[in-house]
Amino acid sequence: MTHHPNSKDEHERKTRDIPTEQVPAAGSFPKDSARPLGKGYSEIMQMVLSYAVAGKTAGNPTLSHSLERIRPMPEVKQHLTGLAKDPLCLIQGYSTPGNAEALRHFIHDNIGSFPRIETVDLYDLPHLYEVLDLKMPCMHYHIADAAHLDHLYRDGAVDLVVQDFLLNCIPASRHEPLLKEVSRILKPGGLGIVSFTSSEALELSSALSTVQLQTDHNLIWDSQAYDLAEMGKANASEDSLDYLMGKLVYHQLTSEFIYIAKAGGRFEFFRSKEEMLSLFEKCGLHLLCFDVSQGSDDHGLMCVRYRCILAKKSLLVP
Repeated sequence: MTHHPNSKDEHERKTRDIPTEQVPAAGSFPKDSARPLGKGYSEIMQMVLSYAVAGKTAGNPTLSHSLERIRPMPEVKQHLTGLAKDPLCLIQGYSTPGNAEALRHFIHDNIGSFPRIETVDLYDLPHLYEVLDLKMPCMHYHIADAAHLDHLYRDGAVDLVVQDFLLNCIPASRHEPLLKEVSRILKPGGLGIVSFTSSEALELSSALSTVQLQTDHNLIWDSQAYDLAEMGKANASEDSLDYLMGKLVYHQLTSEFIYIAKAGGRFEFFRSKEEMLSLFEKCGLHLLCFDVSQGSDDHGLMCVRYRCILAKKSLLVP
């Protein structure tokens, strides 16, 4: 991997190679660079633990599911064969223990060699794995904001970027800088595997509007918030916040749906397929092919899921 020469100390401070046989010690990563242990963190802990014990995450898909969905598509192998023999793959957003191994075998099956895998996440997952007494997968782990990776990767440093439903975990206002960073760090011939759940199966009539929340509950919606713990900073009563658990909200200004999980109050964000595909193009990423499937998640929401193979627009012949 190529790094800025003047950021070596910063890189070494925030990252560490973790072999499969070694569980990282508590406090191995600086807490000031990691996302705080809020309500959403407890849900991630439950998801990691459920996968480790039962091999699945309830009704939610994992990267293994996404890779198996796109594996049969003839275009996928054709595009992957253009990668380097030892491609550098970056997973943006990591929680499920089997993600790294699933990607490693998927790449090997398509190009005949194993990739180098790195991952970036805001959460201190190595510490979480230690709390759960799990072994950290073999990879290079960065605690960082995936939308700001200039201290870790130069332009065109990465062969493959993977985002498996990461866009459903962050507000719409943060989508564009995140996808532009994907385009920046991809090297010539590089690809993106980006999955998202669209809003097309959600009904507007069953959602609360942000205007209604302000009128009835004195709650001004924070379009940057990830969960109710952050929304609690606004002028809203505890009863109002509790009322929102398990509710679907529609934000008129951003045209996104937000589901508020009953356990923990974590937000899930949904935009239309048309908005997402248009955003890919705007951020310099061209859609090569995609798979679509439908099902319900662990909250009982009907979901239409898209798994997309993307490439830099600048690399394409007009």
